Amino acid sequence: MSDTPPTARRFPWGELLALALVLLLGAGLRLAWLGEAAQSPEFSHPLYDPQYNAHWAEALVTGDWTPPEGMPDPEIRTTPYGRPPGYPFFLAGVYAVFGVNDWAPRIVQLSLGLLNALLAWLLARRLFGPGAAFWTALFMAGYWVFPYYETQLTYPAVVVLLVLLLMHAAAAWAARPRTGLGLALGLLLGLFALFRPNGLLFLPALLLWMWGAARRRGLLRRWLPAAALLALGLLAVTAPVFVRNYRVARDFVFLSSYGGINFLVGNNAEASLVEPRVPGLRELAGVDNWSCFDYPAIVRGVARKLNRDHVSHSEANRYFYREGLDFIAHNPGLFLKNTLRKTLLFWGPREVTNDTVVELDKQRSAVLGPLPGFPLLLALFLAGAGAWMLSRRRGAGTGAGAALLFVPVYFLSVLPYFIAGRYRVPLLPCMILFAGYGVAFALGRLRRGAWRPALAWAAAAALLWLAASRDFAGYTPSEGTWHLRRALAHTEGGDLESAAKEYLEALETGADPSLVCNNLGRLRARAGDAAGAREWYGKALAHNPANTAAHLNLGVEAERSGDPAAALEHYRRAVETNAFFAPARGNLGRLLLETGAAAEAVEHLAEAARLRPADPYAVYDLGRARAAAGDPPGAAEEYARALALKPDFAEAHNNLGWLLAASGHPEEAAEHYRAALAARPDFLLARINLGNALLDLGKAEDAEAEFQRALEADPGDARALYSLGRCAEARGDAAGAAERYLKAAEADPAFAAAWNNLGFMRARLGDAPGAEAAYRRALEADPAFLTARVNLGALLCALGRADEGRAELAAAAGQTAEGSPERRAVTDAAARCDGTS
Repeated sequence: MSDTPPTARRFPWGELLALALVLLLGAGLRLAWLGEAAQSPEFSHPLYDPQYNAHWAEALVTGDWTPPEGMPDPEIRTTPYGRPPGYPFFLAGVYAVFGVNDWAPRIVQLSLGLLNALLAWLLARRLFGPGAAFWTALFMAGYWVFPYYETQLTYPAVVVLLVLLLMHAAAAWAARPRTGLGLALGLLLGLFALFRPNGLLFLPALLLWMWGAARRRGLLRRWLPAAALLALGLLAVTAPVFVRNYRVARDFVFLSSYGGINFLVGNNAEASLVEPRVPGLRELAGVDNWSCFDYPAIVRGVARKLNRDHVSHSEANRYFYREGLDFIAHNPGLFLKNTLRKTLLFWGPREVTNDTVVELDKQRSAVLGPLPGFPLLLALFLAGAGAWMLSRRRGAGTGAGAALLFVPVYFLSVLPYFIAGRYRVPLLPCMILFAGYGVAFALGRLRRGAWRPALAWAAAAALLWLAASRDFAGYTPSEGTWHLRRALAHTEGGDLESAAKEYLEALETGADPSLVCNNLGRLRARAGDAAGAREWYGKALAHNPANTAAHLNLGVEAERSGDPAAALEHYRRAVETNAFFAPARGNLGRLLLETGAAAEAVEHLAEAARLRPADPYAVYDLGRARAAAGDPPGAAEEYARALALKPDFAEAHNNLGWLLAASGHPEEAAEHYRAALAARPDFLLARINLGNALLDLGKAEDAEAEFQRALEADPGDARALYSLGRCAEARGDAAGAAERYLKAAEADPAFAAAWNNLGFMRARLGDAPGAEAAYRRALEADPAFLTARVNLGALLCALGRADEGRAELAAAAGQTAEGSPERRAVTDAAARCDGTS
């Protein structure tokens, strides 16, 4: 195979057969890896960015934006895009065509991997000839990183495709500059930016390269209109995202808003350079480690830190950039040291952990483990690029210059941030292009008997391989992290036994012991072993007394066991250790509400709702607390907020309806009850409340129909029986009403109102002893039931037992305030008893 560029466009059968064998090899490798990857718990239960991508894509297709269990709402619909939107929309397209499932995205991306090998073959053949094309395709098909990321729900497979298409367009420009190619280059660069916005740093380099290529061809006049079309194509792709961000949030965010926080991750005094740690994260968002789901809370934390009610995402982005730049300005030496280490990490022999522990996944894979790693590719690339630059034919290869230029420019676009293995995948096809050229160059020289340049190239490649294999950065991926993440994925999948084994392995291999012990406690709790759960939570606190989650979980266990005092103590400790941890605030406020401390509950639930304003349940609980604290208007406002966030929130509709009914608006109340039933047809309380509202509206027949439906759903429901009694009473059917009230009271002996109404109906029917007994049962159920006590006193007076009657009425008067309507009603009843009325 020659390394000479072809002069004809025909593809000889020998080349096509070789290509077919390469693609067959690539397909076999991918199928074998797919079978292996499918056994991982993270295949069906991805973590971190892949989980976020899957949530976003699935929501786009299904319309259900409910976040994964245990995750806060990332507020994608109401905020500027945090992550670039390219991959989630690509994934949504796959889901739209093939349905939401685990296999379709992987199969599509593995297919893209084979397409990428074909595109690389075509590009290398065009630039360097059939020999280089063969080796380029072989490396593209067989380099292990590609199939690995093709089974992850993240962007590399698509970005590699876009890079190759961009280089094809650049090669076409180099061969014959045409104005229309500027538009193609702009569109492709814009699409690339939707996946990796940092790639826009290539724009000035690309324009300069295009100028040089046009000048070389003597067609410089075409450069300016082509550059204008390039800008137009770039804007055509990126402007809709900018416009969308502004329309949704009235915020000027170009493509995504995470640049600043990622910049700070790589530029702070405590930066690990490989993990997305943010200084002061607990004070900002109440979490120790952040994911995309936490970013809205982080933005609110920035506002709180700046003593402002609100900051936009663009302001938060600038804030993080300023923090990072301030670190650089005050620590230039450490910045340079960190930059050197990031460079060594980026070009180092190990794959840096990000969403997955890539290096250890490879080591444990029977399919990918034996394949050569990055050091060999880097060595072949450098040796191949050197051979190309020294070649006398480099003038004929101007198109390759864009690919070579892309490598350092893209690396520089990543360097200011932090390092992860997948961040270097976009430049791999360009590196492989020159690696293929280098191998073909050496073999071509050998075939022509030119041993010296061939051996010199091989020696240079070998020395580079040895150097590239040295881990100058001193990076070792964490085995504890590998086991921990598998445990998390097993937990998501409900395989608690496998999760427990992985957690124990994580504990043995260096993972955070407090975190692992807390998670083991959660596993025991899910398995119903409360004692085991408490034991592990205790171990978590022994390792880290400030483990907020462990305090919270101990509170949950205490609450489940019927010990609210202990639960409150643990919830308070959780809030003390982390004042901005919304779940702890929420649980503390809810339990305070249930134990009667409504005013304090409002305080904590208001903070929980402020920390998570997009959480309808937090806002709903705050509404309940305000209602219990005697603030119906405030409660109604919170219920309305909850419904704005979740229009089908049945409980919020019901509670808002109840407040409207209590304030004399039965018609509006009925509408909310109907909305509650539309969301939850089995919601009996809402159906009964709807019946009561209809009864208040004088629609007794419609009301009775609702109560009958409720009774059909639950024949023993005391509330439905009681309400049917009200309907009978409204019709003047005292006997029927008494029958229903009796059944309601028998169904729920503590139902004081049913006993009272039964007494009233019995009195009307002339059954004074029965009425007295019913009133007394009402007071047994609720000694503070004023109406029942007044009714009993009046009955006793009517029966000639005036002393007993006056005693009951005196007790009733003691329950009322001086001058109140209730006191006047009791006074009138006493006057009638004395015969002075």
